[in-house]
Amino acid sequence: AVTLFYHDGWWIFFKDETGHLQVVHVQDDGSVTYRNRVSHREIARGFTAITHNDTVYIVYTDSNDQYAYLRTATITNKILALTDPITVARGSRSFSIQYPSITIDNEEKPWIVYRSYETGERFPIWITTTTGESLVAWTKPTLVSTSSQDVHSSFATSAAIAAIADKLVVVSSGNPFSETSSRYLFQYESPSVFPPVWSRSIVSQRFSGIHDYSLRTTDDTLRLAYVRAGDPGLQMVYRYRKLGDDWSEPMVIGQTVQHSTAVTIDSAGRPWIFYVPPTNPQGAVLAPDEDQRIFVRVVDSATNAIDPADVYCVCPPAHQIIYGANAIPWTAAPYEASDQGQVALIWMEGPADPYRVMFRTFDHIP
Repeated sequence: AVTLFYHDGWWIFFKDETGHLQVVHVQDDGSVTYRNRVSHREIARGFTAITHNDTVYIVYTDSNDQYAYLRTATITNKILALTDPITVARGSRSFSIQYPSITIDNEEKPWIVYRSYETGERFPIWITTTTGESLVAWTKPTLVSTSSQDVHSSFATSAAIAAIADKLVVVSSGNPFSETSSRYLFQYESPSVFPPVWSRSIVSQRFSGIHDYSLRTTDDTLRLAYVRAGDPGLQMVYRYRKLGDDWSEPMVIGQTVQHSTAVTIDSAGRPWIFYVPPTNPQGAVLAPDEDQRIFVRVVDSATNAIDPADVYCVCPPAHQIIYGANAIPWTAAPYEASDQGQVALIWMEGPADPYRVMFRTFDHIP
């Protein structure tokens, strides 16, 4: 996985070839001035790094998927000043904690969700938060969902949990090992109190993929991009919802493939939705020799009208084999664009393991 945000330059986080979480700082002129290891030990499945009110929050797991750690940092003179790691959750066995995501609510309280095999069931989602104002003490995790509800996990390209007004919202796909429930995309909503009281609703019954959705917020609006089964192939779609309302009808962005969903919000509040269309419109993944053509479409924040597609870049493929099929590794975009009128994207480029983490910015007009 890869992630990034803007704070006096771009900060890019990725798992390096040694298995550790590393950060690179890229200045506005494109020069790399800072590189450092962030994790205090090797990591495993997924991590999240966000910035909120000048504080950086970094969540990752150990290589055994048994502990979740939080490190905070401040950025001073373009240096990431890290605090010591805090254990926010611990499991009783391997694979107890995977793919954590974090959000900060309107009372400055952090919330972390992750998937776990702790109960022996497949893919239940758990949530934890601090017991007080300090980040040292955390609540005993409670369930958001269980596999008996045919849900998957907090898998998402960039964010599976969002805090909006006084609410928490978690989006999760269905169990990928169930032919029926894997088609579902669910929403869980609760007041931001512990323990949360969740209500569940169905966002889509045509979802296709595992990591192929991204949740963002602007003011009082939830904005969601995800991949659904089309006719033919796969489609990237966009929906929005104001608190108290239903989700809008799906708006088709374009043909796409799996593992290519990335969304950012620019300084004018507009969602930028990146996706990778295949040459063969029936294909769910790229052909073995097919280049990535990364497209972007911009959504008007007021009217939700969608601008025509633009080709962002063309780059060589970085195919990995998943269940016997060629697949494209992740693309990712920051939660928000920079305050310098720039939008950014990172993607993986091959042709073989270890892959290269690629980064590019371009200007936008507010």
